[in-house]
Amino acid sequence: MLFVALPSSCGERVESYCLPGSSCWPSTQSVAVFGDSLDGQLVLPDNIRYASLVSMVDTRTTRYPAMVVLVGSVSDVQKAVRFARSFDLKISIRSSGHDFIGRSTGDGTLQINLSNMANISVNTASSSWPAGEVTVESGNSWIRVYEEVDKHNRVMIGGSAHTVAMGGYTLGGGHSPISRTFGLAVDNLLGVEMVAVNGTLVRASANGTTYIDDDGGETHDSNADLFWALRGGGGGTFGVVTKFTFKLHMPPDGMVRLVVIYPFMYLNGAIAADDVLRFYENFVKTLPPQWGGYAVISMGSVTESYYGTILFAMNHFGSWNSPSRAAADTLYNFRRDLQLYRNYTTFRTFLEYEKNRG
Repeated sequence: MLFVALPSSCGERVESYCLPGSSCWPSTQSVAVFGDSLDGQLVLPDNIRYASLVSMVDTRTTRYPAMVVLVGSVSDVQKAVRFARSFDLKISIRSSGHDFIGRSTGDGTLQINLSNMANISVNTASSSWPAGEVTVESGNSWIRVYEEVDKHNRVMIGGSAHTVAMGGYTLGGGHSPISRTFGLAVDNLLGVEMVAVNGTLVRASANGTTYIDDDGGETHDSNADLFWALRGGGGGTFGVVTKFTFKLHMPPDGMVRLVVIYPFMYLNGAIAADDVLRFYENFVKTLPPQWGGYAVISMGSVTESYYGTILFAMNHFGSWNSPSRAAADTLYNFRRDLQLYRNYTTFRTFLEYEKNRG
């Protein structure tokens, strides 16, 4: 059955899995044979690489897998899933390790680390989408993919944190700085390659699901439920996605960034946030789709006069002279007496904007 969650998605029911030190744990010889079968590398806690591999981007959630499979191929992922199943080991899946609540790691797990799977293939002549498509393995970072598609004069929906990888971002929905123009990552997803819970390699798209056996034979099913479920169902829920295919889009004639910062409240008790957030709630409802971005409330800033900030980081998919650009001037000019900072910046390309988005 494909639609059965991998062990890594089963919450905290750790007692249902075999843990290190238990009689069910694989023998040293079994682990060694498994490691020798890999194209990549099996890293155990006594290996000098272990500490760097298990450290998460969000260090609050760093945990200690019993073994890390630094996979070098799809075949390695299949072997890892089947090895874990044969000994009832809990699986964790890591691509970049950004998950803030630690779902990409786990104490005593077999961790599948996808960071070395970083191939990218751009096809601008694809029949699936007018501007073409890009297929990326799950270990890529967004900035690397942006740089590659820029070589082909294309842009795509992806994350604004450059070190984030494809997996959890896309499978969770995927908000982008240009989502108001082109939708979420899952709206731009054309297909996935995935190792299912039983170790079978599958390809899922809106046309259905193709099952690839170990000899390379293929069986196609027109049922597209798996693709539907993957488009927002969460990372690691239905299997280990090793490859994503996304729509490409034609680039804008430039990009514009607007940053405006207000105080949250003054130390005398006046709350600036009341006026600012009420305005912003209505402002975003009238913005044309070329404008997107983020609103960030931070309570960490304290000065002699105010506490906390409200930061609006807006981006425009189009040049300064585009008709839709001026729609953000109302934010630029709103309550200038309160503003701590405001600035427009223009960029020639989407990639230039991404590289200088700070």
